[in-house]
Amino acid sequence: KVDMAQNNGKGKVIAKNVEIMGDDIAYGEMTAVKHANGKDWWLVTPKRNSNTFYSFLFTKDGITDTLVQTIGDPPRKMAEGGIQVCFSPDGSKMFRTNPQKAVKMYDFDRQSGYFTAYDSINVDYHNYPNPVTTWCAVSPNNRFLYVTTALYVFQFDLWASDISASQKIVAEWDG
Repeated sequence: KVDMAQNNGKGKVIAKNVEIMGDDIAYGEMTAVKHANGKDWWLVTPKRNSNTFYSFLFTKDGITDTLVQTIGDPPRKMAEGGIQVCFSPDGSKMFRTNPQKAVKMYDFDRQSGYFTAYDSINVDYHNYPNPVTTWCAVSPNNRFLYVTTALYVFQFDLWASDISASQKIVAEWDG
C-alpha cells in the first residue's frame, strides 16, 4: 500500500507483503480487469488445478470483497505454467488456455465480479499436437482471439456462430 501524499507526492510504502488469501493458486494464471465503475479493479485467479476462481475487488480502500466461484471444467492436471488467462479489452470475457485442450471462455460481469457463462473453443494445433505452453490475447475491438504456441499463432473470430470453426493460422515460426 502506497500513500501518495507522502514524500512530496512521490509516495511512501506504508504496507507490503500482506497476504490476501491462504490457498494454493494456479501458477502464472493471474489477471486483472477494470470494475464497471471505471475506478476499481477485479483481480482474478484460479485455484491450483481447479475450475474454482477467486475474484478480489481492489478499491482505493484496499481489498473490499473476495468472491469464490466454481464454473466450467478443470484444466488438465500438471498443465500449470503452460496456461495463460486474459480478459478481452472490454472486460466482458476471460479466456484460459490449456495445452492440448480447448480454450475456456467465460463471460464476466464487471459489476458483480462473477462469471455468468462458460464455453469452450476447440483448437486444432495443426502439426504441433503437443504444445507445452499456450498463450492468448484479444484484439482491441474484442473480435479476435489469438492463441499462440512456440510454432503457431492461431486466430479465432469471436463473432462467428462457430468460433472453433473460424480458426486460422496467422503466423508460423520459420526457424
